Amino acid sequence: MDDFAARLNELLDEAYLNILSMEEQSVRSCTHLGLSTGEFHLIQVVGNGGEDGISVSEIADAIHVARPTASVAVNKLARRGFVSKERSARDGRSIRVRLTRQGRLAYAYHRYYHRQLFNRLTAEFSQEEKAALIKGVEKLNRIFLETLIEGDKGREKT
Repeated sequence: MDDFAARLNELLDEAYLNILSMEEQSVRSCTHLGLSTGEFHLIQVVGNGGEDGISVSEIADAIHVARPTASVAVNKLARRGFVSKERSARDGRSIRVRLTRQGRLAYAYHRYYHRQLFNRLTAEFSQEEKAALIKGVEKLNRIFLETLIEGDKGREKT
């Protein structure tokens, strides 16, 4: 590993751990909801699906888990009143997952927390730094996604 790769690895590890810690801090600040960080992320994915909702398959793909795992998580959140499962108006065979009122409150809280955090973070960057950071993170995400897809294809062959 060259010096750049080693330093990038250190920085990404540190950023990842810091992000996890901030997410946990966010979760602790609203313990009355009783949600884990993963459940907040699932609620975020469902909320991003809009009024039409989102399928369990789409949720699984978005959070990079198997469909049965996503289904169990959705059922748990449905029992606790954060999401509802309804037949699609367009296709009666498919099930759409939507946020309930309680789910929308959790979604709004999570979005507010992220908005506050990133407003604070971005205030530290110049316009040029912001553009470079966005470009770099987009490239990282593309490479990570390609690596995930390649890994999935390798597992399918075995």
